[in-house]
Amino acid sequence: MREALPKRVAEPASRSSARKPARRNRTYATPEKIRAAYLAGQGKNATEIATELGNTTERKIRDMLRDAGVRMERPFGRPKAVQIHCTLTDMRRLDEAAAEREAAPGDFALHLLRLLLSEPTLLRNLLDEAEAAV
Repeated sequence: MREALPKRVAEPASRSSARKPARRNRTYATPEKIRAAYLAGQGKNATEIATELGNTTERKIRDMLRDAGVRMERPFGRPKAVQIHCTLTDMRRLDEAAAEREAAPGDFALHLLRLLLSEPTLLRNLLDEAEAAV
């Protein structure tokens, strides 16, 4: 007759791991991820998203969105300032063009920059014509 082998009992790797309670991580269902990503795209910060979803923290929202590949704007982020050095003649021309459109020179320059950057073909054609004129 065969003898019965003693049953093995799994022992923890260390004593400290035996005492630690299991961490309960909140898992996010797909609708929650979609809603959080949508709210982030609408400019909401992590605190506002956590409040709207409920039962979570802003840190968990940030981590979940980062893991999903969704970038959030920093709540204290500001637009970058760009300083441009130009001649007095260029400044005078900018002032005149802005005054014709009843705009501040800085706002007018920003509008022109945005317009050119939003239309790559226009920008490329303008640069090509300027190089040909030189």
